[in-house]
Amino acid sequence: MSKLRSLIAFTLCLVVFSSTSQAWFGFGHMAVAYVAYQKLTPEKKTRVATLLKKNPYYNTKWKALIPAGTPSDQRDLMLFMIAATWPDEIKSDSKYVNDGTSGGKPPSQRADRMAKHGVW
Repeated sequence: MSKLRSLIAFTLCLVVFSSTSQAWFGFGHMAVAYVAYQKLTPEKKTRVATLLKKNPYYNTKWKALIPAGTPSDQRDLMLFMIAATWPDEIKSDSKYVNDGTSGGKPPSQRADRMAKHGVW
């Protein structure tokens, strides 16, 4: 029960104190990610952790959000939850928004969205 309380407190802190987590759906994305993570096999959790390390925000933003003293077995879960908000974060990042070459369509409708998002 103590771990669950810590996780809830951590999530609430992210929502309240992090400017990137104040989006309306940030808390919802993280809550869904928490539930989804519980359903992953250990092999899938390892694979997800490997994939998350490829994201440019992994070392620059996400790891800094993990509180000091967080048990190692909870870090990957927290990083997974934080990563669930990434698609909303990049909506305002100029590297991922419409650059005028796709007829004004939003990134989700452009044929070149994979080029903009790389492996993501």
